[in-house]
Amino acid sequence: MIKMNHCELEEVTHHINDKISTLKRLLELRAVAKDPDKRGMLLKIEQEVTCINDLLDRFERYVVQQRDLLKHLKALEDFFHEDELDAHHMKDNVPPHMPKRGQHSNPHGGEQVAVQSRQPDAPSAPQVTEPPRKAQRNQIKEMEIITVPEFDNIPPYMKGRVTYDQLNTTVESINKAVAAKYKILHQSVKTLNNASRSLQQRFKDQETKETKGQFFIVEQDIKEFTQLKVDKRFVSMLNMLRHCQRFREVRGRRQTMAGALRELIKSPLLVAAIFISGIGGTFQYGFNISVLNSPSFFIKELVNSTCQQRYGRSLEPWQLSLIWSFIVSVYSIGGLAGTLYAGRVAGVYGRKTTLLMNNILAVCGGVLMLLSKTAGSFEMIMVARVLYGVNAGVGLTVHTMYILECAPKRLRGMVGVSVASFASMGKFTGQLLGISEVFGAEDRWIWLLSFSGAAGLLQLLTLPFLPESPRYLLLEKADKHSCETALLKLWGREKDPRPEVEEMLAEHAALKGVRIHSLMNLLMDQSVRWQLLTLIVTFVTVQLCGINAVTAGIAKQNLRYAALGTGLCEVSTSIFCGLIIEHTGKRVLLFRGYLFMAATLLLLTLTLYLQDFVSWMPYCSMVLIFMYIFFFSTGPAAVTAPLPGEIFTQSYKPPAFMVAYVLNWTGLFLVGMLFPLIVEHLDYFCFLIFFIFCFFSGVFVWFHVPETKNKTVLEISEDFKRMHQKRRNSLQSKLGSIHINDIQITTSTKF
Repeated sequence: MIKMNHCELEEVTHHINDKISTLKRLLELRAVAKDPDKRGMLLKIEQEVTCINDLLDRFERYVVQQRDLLKHLKALEDFFHEDELDAHHMKDNVPPHMPKRGQHSNPHGGEQVAVQSRQPDAPSAPQVTEPPRKAQRNQIKEMEIITVPEFDNIPPYMKGRVTYDQLNTTVESINKAVAAKYKILHQSVKTLNNASRSLQQRFKDQETKETKGQFFIVEQDIKEFTQLKVDKRFVSMLNMLRHCQRFREVRGRRQTMAGALRELIKSPLLVAAIFISGIGGTFQYGFNISVLNSPSFFIKELVNSTCQQRYGRSLEPWQLSLIWSFIVSVYSIGGLAGTLYAGRVAGVYGRKTTLLMNNILAVCGGVLMLLSKTAGSFEMIMVARVLYGVNAGVGLTVHTMYILECAPKRLRGMVGVSVASFASMGKFTGQLLGISEVFGAEDRWIWLLSFSGAAGLLQLLTLPFLPESPRYLLLEKADKHSCETALLKLWGREKDPRPEVEEMLAEHAALKGVRIHSLMNLLMDQSVRWQLLTLIVTFVTVQLCGINAVTAGIAKQNLRYAALGTGLCEVSTSIFCGLIIEHTGKRVLLFRGYLFMAATLLLLTLTLYLQDFVSWMPYCSMVLIFMYIFFFSTGPAAVTAPLPGEIFTQSYKPPAFMVAYVLNWTGLFLVGMLFPLIVEHLDYFCFLIFFIFCFFSGVFVWFHVPETKNKTVLEISEDFKRMHQKRRNSLQSKLGSIHINDIQITTSTKF
């Protein structure tokens, strides 16, 4: 029998009473919950209690974070206190500048002089003269640190806000670049990897008569080996270092227009290759874009008369327009088909063989055009347009690959512009031959349409005298002897092809065992993501920048002469661009062209709006159109076409050209189909759409595309990686830093 005392009994009683009261409250709450009026209030109370619980949890986490932050701040305070003590010690004990070895600092702050101390009463000991030490071989000279008196003597207008430490940090960075450069130069070629060999060859090419035997660096070396930004601040620091006589500046010899032309003329077979490949390449593309404008009336008449003879009735206007639209647009479909297989065929059979076989399509198309009127068959014109499209699609891709791979690195920009120049010449030739005084008459228009066959026949007869692409022979056929033979033929015996062969071999070694990539490999490979984005942005904008529709604001009675004028302007400016591109640089021409085109489109929209109010405003519109064509031809038109061959390695070139020209043909087709509808609904405000494309493409090139002038494909690829790696590292450092924004520190001082 269990005995319980009085206290325990009271505790049990209280516990039972508490439970009973709790049950009563629960029953009361249950009754309240059944009441619809009070149930909503209970739900609100429940939500508020939940919110309070969440706030308490967040407050608890915040307290823990603040406690950790407080510990971190205390550690920083101790660290800064130690640094402050060290700084005070250095301030009290370190002299204004460290004297050189064997010298003592002049206390009066003048020049540093050598002082030989001597005791007057002691006998003079015999002086031991050490033999002069031999200068170490391959010893690299460094720039001396700026002393405090030297820094104080720099004029304030030159010094600006630059501090003593910042200037000496720049000196150390320059010394680092010099040491890294000459370490590579002093090494044997056999001990270097492929990237270092390429750098060593570049350093040797930089040397001139003025720099021979001297230690020197150029802007590209500073970007290569340091984190310095070559901006206005850096230039001002160089001026200060020059004032302190730490270095002297030798102006490098930039490749001038005349020098590039002289170098090109020394290679007559290369000049012949430019013209022969261009006639059967992009010339065909441009010619067939513009050639249908003049004989459109005669072709429609042939279509109508053919249907009249076959079916005994004339076509309705909408039926005739439908057939005409198909004749025009089927060219783009053929071009797209030719682009899809051009890269693969060029990789298997070679650039030269592909161009030769491609001319058979042009000749067949010319024969069909020539017989179409006699046979009374407009279907022959359609088939011929398809053949012309396939021919242009293949020629546009393979011509660009072939001519860029034949050109030396220093002339690649000028030779690459010829791709756009021949396209412009093709457009202008189609417009010029299409006037009624030449081939634009009723009895001669079939000769105009068959002209592409004659151009293809000309290339078919002359191209066998040219060599195959040297890069194709070396990188894809592994035939070094044939590559060197082709280079000697193309560049002449005076130019040594071995440096460029070494660069090709370096690329070949980097791509050893790598086959030609497929389109899917190109789209999935992260290492070429920015090159692919550059390709997409530039080629989409070339078609959607409005160049094919910019004459929409010209009156119809002046359109014929305006087309000739704009065509001639496009040809002349593209040729002019070829002369300045090696001096200016491709990246500058590209983003400057897009931004100026965007500004011109805005002004053109304004002048077209004011034409109804101001009588002389149409002349302003015409001037702006010619300015627009000038900026287009000297920038995007000249630089974009050869871009895939410059920014992609050999294994990625076929799919890259495929993507580029698929976008080109698709854009051409969409502009031809949609632009009339856009003009119908938006009128002259349609140019604002083209403005958006031009502006954002210019900004993209400014921030994401490096310069490609005088660089190998591997160097350009490294520039892409370096450019975007810096941005990624900068972003990560910003995210990883601690920002204290919500804490206010108040200090008070009592006297």
